[in-house]
Amino acid sequence: MFTKIKQAAVVGAALVSVGWVTFAITPAASALPLPIPQDNPIECPDNPGVHYLRDPQDSRAFYTCADGSQRSHEVCPASMDLELDAGPPRCTSREGFGKP
Repeated sequence: MFTKIKQAAVVGAALVSVGWVTFAITPAASALPLPIPQDNPIECPDNPGVHYLRDPQDSRAFYTCADGSQRSHEVCPASMDLELDAGPPRCTSREGFGKP
């Protein structure tokens, strides 16, 4: 009887461990930046500093360039719009637009 309880405890601990690892890794995996598309028409400026360039193929996406090379490709969620006019890019909510 004691052996069966011990086996059940070991199996339970193993299942909890697998569940915890899955839970802990999932947010980290979704936080990774998107890979830079290989067929992009973007050429980063050669001047130093960070520059944000709108993706000509997607109105909700932009490229980040630093010191002449591409660093990332970011896309706003479908329910948001890209605001690239003032300062760093922001994804803004569409709710409330057009209301007085």
